[in-house]
Amino acid sequence: MLDEPLTQLPGLGQKRAAILGERLGLKRVRDLLEVAPRSYVAPTRRFALGGELRDGAVHAIEGRVVQCAPRRGGRGVHRTELLLELPDGVRVCTTLFNQPWIARSAAPGTSMRLSGTAVAGRFWKLDKARVLDADDGPEQRAGLRPRYPQLAGVPRRALRRWIGVALEEIADEAVPSAVPPQLEAELGLPSRAAALRALHAPGDEGEAERARRRLALEELCRLRRRITLPAREAQTVEALRIDAALEARIRARMPFRPTADQDHAMAAVRADLARTRPMARLLIGDVGTGKTAVALYALLGAIGCGRQGLLLAPTEALARQHFETAQAWLRGSRVKCALLLGGGARGERRAASRGELDLVVGTHALLSCAPFRRAGLLAIDEQHRFGTRQKSRLHELTGGAHVLSMSATPIPRTWIHALWGNLEVSWLTTRPPGRQPVETQVLAHGEREQALAALRDALAREGRGLWICPRVRRGEEGAAAAVESARERLAEALPGRRLAALHGGAGAERIAEVVRAFREGELDLLVASSLIEVGMDFPAATCLVIEDADRFGLVQLHQMRGRIGRGQREARAILLSKSDEPAERLRFLEQEREGRNVAARDLVERGPGEVLGLRQHGWKRGRFFGGRKDLDLLEAVSRATFPSAATLS
Repeated sequence: MLDEPLTQLPGLGQKRAAILGERLGLKRVRDLLEVAPRSYVAPTRRFALGGELRDGAVHAIEGRVVQCAPRRGGRGVHRTELLLELPDGVRVCTTLFNQPWIARSAAPGTSMRLSGTAVAGRFWKLDKARVLDADDGPEQRAGLRPRYPQLAGVPRRALRRWIGVALEEIADEAVPSAVPPQLEAELGLPSRAAALRALHAPGDEGEAERARRRLALEELCRLRRRITLPAREAQTVEALRIDAALEARIRARMPFRPTADQDHAMAAVRADLARTRPMARLLIGDVGTGKTAVALYALLGAIGCGRQGLLLAPTEALARQHFETAQAWLRGSRVKCALLLGGGARGERRAASRGELDLVVGTHALLSCAPFRRAGLLAIDEQHRFGTRQKSRLHELTGGAHVLSMSATPIPRTWIHALWGNLEVSWLTTRPPGRQPVETQVLAHGEREQALAALRDALAREGRGLWICPRVRRGEEGAAAAVESARERLAEALPGRRLAALHGGAGAERIAEVVRAFREGELDLLVASSLIEVGMDFPAATCLVIEDADRFGLVQLHQMRGRIGRGQREARAILLSKSDEPAERLRFLEQEREGRNVAARDLVERGPGEVLGLRQHGWKRGRFFGGRKDLDLLEAVSRATFPSAATLS
């Protein structure tokens, strides 16, 4: 019965099955078992009479409708004002919002059942009232009653009845589980069958919560099994072995001595490249921890083994910066390098594709090249800035070469792959000696003058400042409008200071000129869009103000914070909220400075996205995962052992 289509249930025809499929993703009878209740209500022993109502207490009442008055308010709000007379003659009034259909079934004289909070006054009111279903009458059973989603065309009582039929069919052996038995025991959670029973008929809130967590664990384990991709296990590439002589030549070109973290990361990269399974390693480290140096080590290793190295960056500014660094390392070398930008020459693109160039640094322009014949390693900086389709395209162009990704704060989708082993991870945590952590402060909307005062103080100390604006509407025009408007306001507030605007609509040449002027001290303040999130190195910048910080994600905020404090001087980041009561998520950044912890918080807030699909955030059909409060389940699943090629439907 559980594997039968929904239409096999009595009273569930094609029309209702279509609604359940479209709204809840249900196809088979067993799918009904995982319909998550919206809430639970305690059963009532009987309906309260007027003389038993208590101010502030929750009551269920049944009475005769005396008056029913539908009202239409502003902004499309519907109100239905009801007056009920209880069996002992006491009258109770209430207002139901955005349920206009109630007026059609609540004609004077009809019987109606409601529950809500009683409010005493000149006459009784029922606050936060809801209409009870026909079978929501007085109950004698113990436990909680689940409240299921309200779907137009599918009565709740019918949905409850169908779920009851499915529950009668389940047995432990009929409910397969994706959770390893040892993990279930470790966490002290019930079996899946027991959890499904408790989900729909819990004895108390504690039992309902344990059932939810067990089913959240089921979701995570299914996802965990699926992302151990068999395709990568089966794929083979040419092994690139960095021998002692090549290692010595590469290190001789480094302008500094690597940190211990960098040494460990380079050793891991060397071991990855020596295997015939393609490397899929992620370098995670905050600004200044040396991710680029490790990437250049890997690229030169691939080049030394006779293959081509590709370095992809999300912005022209960052690509130019990497190209200049590579040229400095390779001064006097025979390695042929090229920089491919949006308007790059066709000849260079053809040469890159034919393998005539050893090291190619570029932006999205690499995506328009023909397949690379000699690609050995692809390094992707700020990998979260590239979409799933773009990464898939790169995989095709490079023939499945070794891949090294870099990020200060991985997006949730990447983080879940890293957490669960589909990406090997190298952590870079050591910062250059003497570098100070960036002090972060959150200010409310009404404290804007304090942000300006901090900026004035930084400029007076011969520092430089950044003021970041959110888009006011979609597209580059929205970014430009916000930045130009803010620049005008700040020019009035900071007379005598040299300001410039920076946004994507300015064009590559203008952006490069403004960045140069700021770095060389010809400007005091940059008023910019989130364009500066990656690829901008401003060692002299000591103050950052992010306007309407609530509009940005935690990862974005942390990335922008990394634009300052890159020198030896103290730096300060101010998150200016658009609210007079800044959100707790912003306060989190006042205390947390590690990118890995910011990424973890972002994961539990936004979910990992469709890990096998295209969306890069959100939970695909995740019914039970509870975000931050289930972080321990994520960590437990990451420790568990799963068959490498297992998949579940």
